[in-house]
Amino acid sequence: MTTRHYWPTSEKVQVVLEVMAPKANVADICRAHGIHSSQVYKWKAAFLQGGRNALEGTASPDAKLRAENARLKKLLAETHLVVDGLRETLEGRPLDRASGGG
Repeated sequence: MTTRHYWPTSEKVQVVLEVMAPKANVADICRAHGIHSSQVYKWKAAFLQGGRNALEGTASPDAKLRAENARLKKLLAETHLVVDGLRETLEGRPLDRASGGG
């Protein structure tokens, strides 16, 4: 039974750059690192796609989700401030922030 090997990003980049060098022999590089050539080609494709995305200015799906999450948190905080202000106005007194306003 084979075990899976974890390859840190820095090692993946190193291997991909070696493969992309002029006159690079992919078989020799794979043998030296103990990696199957199909894995190296997958890493190379992902590496190039990431470069394309960066040059086009398109963000990864994770980055888009983080940005949307930040936008929604800001919107929720602003809404909470408006609700607090309305409560203070209706009750005629400021809310006690330390006790949670209750």
